[in-house]
Amino acid sequence: MSRPAARVDFLLALAALALVSLGLVLILSASSMLAYDRFGNQLHYVEHQALFALLGGAALLWLQGLDAGVLRARLGAAAWVAAGLLLLALIPGIGHKAGGARRWLGFSFLRFQPSELFKMVAVLFTADRLAGALDSGQGWSAALRRLVPVGLGLVLVLAEPDFGSTVLTGLMLVGILYAAGMPGLWLGWTFAAAVPAAAVLVLRSAYRMRRVAVFFNPWKDAGGAGFQITHSLMAFGSGGIFGAGLGEGRQKLFYLPEPHTDFIFATAGEELGFLGCLVILGFFVMLLWRCWLISLKARDTFVKLGSLGLTLFLGLQVLANLFVVLGMAPTKGTTLPFLSSGGSALVIDLMAVGLLLNFSKLVEQEGPARAGR
Repeated sequence: MSRPAARVDFLLALAALALVSLGLVLILSASSMLAYDRFGNQLHYVEHQALFALLGGAALLWLQGLDAGVLRARLGAAAWVAAGLLLLALIPGIGHKAGGARRWLGFSFLRFQPSELFKMVAVLFTADRLAGALDSGQGWSAALRRLVPVGLGLVLVLAEPDFGSTVLTGLMLVGILYAAGMPGLWLGWTFAAAVPAAAVLVLRSAYRMRRVAVFFNPWKDAGGAGFQITHSLMAFGSGGIFGAGLGEGRQKLFYLPEPHTDFIFATAGEELGFLGCLVILGFFVMLLWRCWLISLKARDTFVKLGSLGLTLFLGLQVLANLFVVLGMAPTKGTTLPFLSSGGSALVIDLMAVGLLLNFSKLVEQEGPARAGR
């Protein structure tokens, strides 16, 4: 008698769908005036986001049905491709430069950030190499020499420069290594070595020092370096409990820079208020909780470490964005998954959900097998 096909995690899929839908609504509200001013089309940014939502949805459907063995067999090539794309982005004439950083490839509206792909591939590649070492009876440290493309990718991301993404990716990788058996003492030494290195990178960079100074006192230069964060805080403050109403926010009217991208949660705070923000956070909690359960329940080493890595991939980006828009961390260009305008980030986030749905089916298939033993 054949075993019935495993079902995907409905709550995980629902949370992702709800967040993407909310993102489209918020982008339409936050960007219409800006889009008209720049392109003469109020729907420019939401049309762009809807297109990439469809592309990401197609990738999600493909990945949720992909055989895990095929996925693992392709991760080595994917890691080197991701590192190669990062290298291409650094080459003048090929990579596109904006805001002092060279992070984009492509042309026109089809530009994408290779670092987004690298972050997801890095956690899966690391999980695969660690799983191989552990399943063969070796310790976690045996996999370190096999992580060369990940180390190369981190150096290239830092060279863009993208200090924040380097730190976030490093935290994701350390989390996977710790789950694979890295002792707490090693974790302590890693952080002890990372802190002075990070301090040197900050002290040697004028714009990073400005960001740190603004973080401690954004109101000192509210019209200059502190412009973004002060207007973000004003958006939350004016929203109150119930918000000004969808479409009625004022900070998006050329006060809050790029209200549809990194600071879209501030737009939500002003227009939907505290209660609306709670709803959004509720969907994030649901999504990350379902992701975490997959890792907890999995018995296959790769599925356990891979789902943990993808949970960290999504969760740390959510926390990083919320900390910035609430003034709890220095300003850093980190998008809010599923909500912020940004095609490459949305596609990669939906691909991560597709893989997690795939892993959820594998975990469900393990259940009857365990019960029958």
